[in-house]
Amino acid sequence: MNRMKHLFIIVITIVITFTVCTIAAMYTPPDFGHSVTMITNNGGISRHPVLLGLNEAEYVLFASGTVKAPYKGSVKVVLEGDPKIEHKIYSRYPPSLNLGIHKFHEFGNDTIKNIYPWEKYALVVYIKPKNKIDKAANYNLRFYDLESGNTVLSIPIKFNELDNFNISKKDRRPYSKAHDSKTISPRKKDTISINKSLHKVSCCEE
Repeated sequence: MNRMKHLFIIVITIVITFTVCTIAAMYTPPDFGHSVTMITNNGGISRHPVLLGLNEAEYVLFASGTVKAPYKGSVKVVLEGDPKIEHKIYSRYPPSLNLGIHKFHEFGNDTIKNIYPWEKYALVVYIKPKNKIDKAANYNLRFYDLESGNTVLSIPIKFNELDNFNISKKDRRPYSKAHDSKTISPRKKDTISINKSLHKVSCCEE
């Protein structure tokens, strides 16, 4: 009897744990977003736009991904949109404690330096607007190859009123297709200059 009781408790515990984890996974905080991406020579891949809420004091965007061959080089990361909002960009790599076992790309001045095919990157964009974003707005986190100025990744960021406990995947991830250069109409290559402002690209902006 005791064995059956213990088995029953274990099963109930597993069911409750699974239910709680599933419900938690369905909840998207309005001040946090995550995008799984890939840097490529032809404009990059972002699986879906990052959805953020309105009237928050601060936001955190986590962008992680891999470099697809044959791209290699240094990448300037820029948050584009109007009006400009105060933000800082941090990188997980190189780690604070580097034992020298693995080779990591460097990061500084919002630039991923000397990254090679199949290396991983993980960036945190901390956004703290002086004036709260109280109406729908579209921004882009763009990655520019420092040498050519071409866009190697673009992550759409959408500020909107969110139903933050929405079980529907369609509502939480409205774009089923990957966002890459193949899904948009062809445009002239973006260029970048250290002494000139970055050109704006209309991809993913409404």
